[in-house]
Amino acid sequence: MLVSHSFNLKEIQQEVDDPRILLNNGTGSYALLGETPTSRYDGFFYYDPQKEEMFRVIEDIRLGSAFDLKEIIDHSDYVERFHGKVSELISMPRGHPALIYELSADTDIKVTLDVKRSYDNREYGRHYEIAKEKDALVIRFIKRTDRREDPTDGEEEFELYLVVYAEDLDFSFTNHWFRRSYSLDAERVSLPSERYVLDALRLRVKKCVFYAGRDKDACYREARRIYREHLSTRDGKPMHSEYDDIRSFPHKIALYRAGRSLLGNVIDGKSIFAGLPWFFQYWARDTGYCLQALLELDKKNLVKHIIREHLDRIDYEGQIPNRIPATTAGSADAVGIFADRLGKLLETDVLFTKSELDHLTERLQHATYLLRKFRLRDGLAVNDAKATWMDTDYDGDDRSGMRIEIQALRLRLYDVLYGLTKDLEYEKMVQEGKRRVRKAFFRKGKLYDAPNDPTQRPNIFLAAYFFPRLFKPREWETIIDHALTELWLPWGGLSSIAKSHPLYTDQNTGEDPRSYHHGDSWYFINNIAAMVMLRLDRHKYAEQIGKILEASTQDMLWGGAIGHGSELSSAARQTHQGCLAQSWTAATYIELIHAYHLVRRGKT
Repeated sequence: MLVSHSFNLKEIQQEVDDPRILLNNGTGSYALLGETPTSRYDGFFYYDPQKEEMFRVIEDIRLGSAFDLKEIIDHSDYVERFHGKVSELISMPRGHPALIYELSADTDIKVTLDVKRSYDNREYGRHYEIAKEKDALVIRFIKRTDRREDPTDGEEEFELYLVVYAEDLDFSFTNHWFRRSYSLDAERVSLPSERYVLDALRLRVKKCVFYAGRDKDACYREARRIYREHLSTRDGKPMHSEYDDIRSFPHKIALYRAGRSLLGNVIDGKSIFAGLPWFFQYWARDTGYCLQALLELDKKNLVKHIIREHLDRIDYEGQIPNRIPATTAGSADAVGIFADRLGKLLETDVLFTKSELDHLTERLQHATYLLRKFRLRDGLAVNDAKATWMDTDYDGDDRSGMRIEIQALRLRLYDVLYGLTKDLEYEKMVQEGKRRVRKAFFRKGKLYDAPNDPTQRPNIFLAAYFFPRLFKPREWETIIDHALTELWLPWGGLSSIAKSHPLYTDQNTGEDPRSYHHGDSWYFINNIAAMVMLRLDRHKYAEQIGKILEASTQDMLWGGAIGHGSELSSAARQTHQGCLAQSWTAATYIELIHAYHLVRRGKT
């Protein structure tokens, strides 16, 4: 199918297999729509920020007549889908859990409902009431327990409303349950891959607004207002004017799309979803990785707020909980990442009061004291199983112990504290730490993943990214040259483990974690690797930098959800898999484009 990106009166086009659109608008609510639903995560979703719950509401919206989808155009603040002579215009007004749906001609619309918590796949106890009230349709949904699936029966769990507003509303009720098969879920072995959904309505309108929430009157009031005012979804141009002279139009438009994607995952201007459609939580490390891009997007006060918020969560061992809501897994890297981002923020023109800096310094000092007390052995940082970004355990490979990027982040923590305090004790920690890391991890030009594990993984690029002082430039070249021989993928990525390793898997295995960190190529770390090579020697590594940049641009423009960065790819060939709008993918792409074009123009 032909997909186009329209930007500043210019277009770029490409044929794409099974394109999907994902609209996110900073409220947590989102819409993910394809030619036909292929996943139980497709549809229109409502996020309740007070209870931090995500609900699927609409399973599918489509033309009631048999019109084949021919073309999609992404216009930045709305998406057009063309079905021959009839086109749909779909948008989400910023700040509202609403979907605006418009047609170029009067045509029937088929609305399929499936109200549920996003992760809840129970099928009994779903009750819909649909009625016309004033100039709108009001859909009331109640979820009750059912003894066929629950220990109780008939107890109400939640109530939700969907208001459909349109002037001269023409509708009919269909009220037909049917079983939907989800091909993508089946392919990912993500069960259940079938589900009963409700073919609920036929609408005949040229424009309508869908608004979801817990308060019926508020939903009606806001849907009516949005319909009449057609609130703009544009949030301003999410890039600096210095990007205006980027010569590559694909890079420029992909940069814009990455900014839109990332800002759409910033919820209520306070914190960042790790990704949509299924990582709708606040993961500490993911958030930390996004902060440099937010600085590039001139969101300095947001970065300042997020850093303080996370440093105030330091636990009894000096670590930051890995997620909100919390899980049992830890986060060995988050403190170091936030220390690094604070160091970068201090290099900008953001003003801190003395009390603010004193507070942030105290939090990092407190973390350092606890980390050295509980998370240090033989002078090296120690982490639990599944506490690094490679947070799975397959065949006993859980990366517990001493890992290279965790050492670099610990050194960066000491380094930032020295910059804040000028206390020579922290500089001594840096120098002693460097000596120990070099001795334990660096053998004959090869950088180990752990002192007893020579396995090559792309984590060496994280070490170089966060603490380049660990080695001299020529040493880094030797390290990277060796790593590339074991990790490089010809399409423009890095395998997450050496291709010669017994656990290496070259095809993504879906929800089975076998390939996750044992072959799958992660776009965020590919972008970071390109930045490291760009900084080290842009001429020597020109081929690798260029291929990574083009693969990431291809993913951003034409990947799993057009205009968003995918989580990962299979190793064997470039694919667009995992989470469809991964925040740290978009963020590191913004960083890479910024670094690439400024370096080429001699500004860094």
